[in-house]
Amino acid sequence: MLLTVSAVPSRAEDAQTCVQVTQYGGGVGIVCGAKHEPVNTGLADINPLVLSSIFLSLSGFGIYSYRKLLRKKIRFIEAGGGENNE
Repeated sequence: MLLTVSAVPSRAEDAQTCVQVTQYGGGVGIVCGAKHEPVNTGLADINPLVLSSIFLSLSGFGIYSYRKLLRKKIRFIEAGGGENNE
């Protein structure tokens, strides 16, 4: 899932903005630079702590479910359900 999300490119337009500024000496200068705007990046807006806690919780639930299923199977076999008694 993460590979799919990270493979989707996010596009930023190459737009340049020029601004007229007043310098310390009293002169006026022009400063040009890239225009910065927020870009939709998908999962990048999610806090890494929240994302890691979700994955940790899911893995803990998976381990809990697996152990519960394993205990059920062991009880079934101990009760004689796994043998052919004739």
